[in-house]
Amino acid sequence: MVKTKMKEKKKKEKKEKKEGFEYEKILKFVFPIVVLITAYIGYHIRMQPSSYKYFIDPDTFYHFELYKLTLREWIPKYYLFS
Repeated sequence: MVKTKMKEKKKKEKKEKKEGFEYEKILKFVFPIVVLITAYIGYHIRMQPSSYKYFIDPDTFYHFELYKLTLREWIPKYYLFS
């Protein structure tokens, strides 16, 4: 009899806990969907410039020019920047 009373108390406690709003559902379903939507939008923003004739990337151009200066003039200070 003691075991059945304990089981009944546990069942009542479980029912009482489910009365509030469940944040587990948000973490389990909504959060991954938000992450996927954000990744999708970020992907399309990143791929937008790649449809142009010339890919715009100023850092690559800057480093390429400094590397050319380093090879042409053989100045060590340019090599650190490239």
